[in-house]
Amino acid sequence: MRRNNFALARLAAAALNKSPHPVPGVDRVILADDRHQGAVENYIVAAGYQALVVCFLAAFVPLLVAIPLSLIAIQIPIYAFGLPSNNGRVVSIGYGLCAAAMSWVLVLQPRWIRFAGWAFFTALALNAIAFLILLPLRKRVE
Repeated sequence: MRRNNFALARLAAAALNKSPHPVPGVDRVILADDRHQGAVENYIVAAGYQALVVCFLAAFVPLLVAIPLSLIAIQIPIYAFGLPSNNGRVVSIGYGLCAAAMSWVLVLQPRWIRFAGWAFFTALALNAIAFLILLPLRKRVE
């Protein structure tokens, strides 16, 4: 079953999986196959994106204003990309582009907040490295 959407989460799941084969003695197991059941992965990515939006807004307004404002601002890409296209993949690409743009602005900041931008680019690079590691193993690790 594929429960992880990001290569870094798939690599961690493959490294932690001790027995990829069913337990002997069990003849029938029914499992629901839903690609998007990786709740831990989804919450980590959502919290990271929320933190990135808060840091981006904190570069322009005080932090106490940026936190509640981020709850509204995080929904803007849904409407900006979702209404014209009505496609979840386009919304995902839009969120990724918005995150890259916010990170680039944060990296150019002279204050401590630039490290939030570098954290996003580091996570992006780690995910790309995990994808390259898993590329030859794509048939065995789903």
